Amino acid sequence: MLFIINYMLKVKAIALIILVFCISSMPAMATKRESVEWVEAHYSTEGTQWWDRHSLTNIENGIIRIRSKFISTTNNEDGTTIYFVMDIDCSRELFKDVYINGFQNLRASWKSSKEDQLVESVVNQACLTKFI
Repeated sequence: MLFIINYMLKVKAIALIILVFCISSMPAMATKRESVEWVEAHYSTEGTQWWDRHSLTNIENGIIRIRSKFISTTNNEDGTTIYFVMDIDCSRELFKDVYINGFQNLRASWKSSKEDQLVESVVNQACLTKFI
């Protein structure tokens, strides 16, 4: 019986330590969210592509990650906004949308940025900013 009581006290102590750690980390997580600086990359008849300069993060050699958004201006989708988190391979001018509207894109694959003028502008600007 004494063994069970000691075991339960240890479990409670560990749970309390984890709880205190999680609570104390919450302000740090909130402040880690940096400010957003949306930069207009390109405008077309379909809409406008933006990217967040403050979200630029180096993932690995030559690959960066940014947040971007597309605001549609077509008649049937006026003002619709789609949010992306995209990985960009600056050396090969490739990109993949790893998150779309907050959902992980499990089918994300590398695509040429040359196929879409809006995306190409984002890739060019983000890669240039990476080196500044």
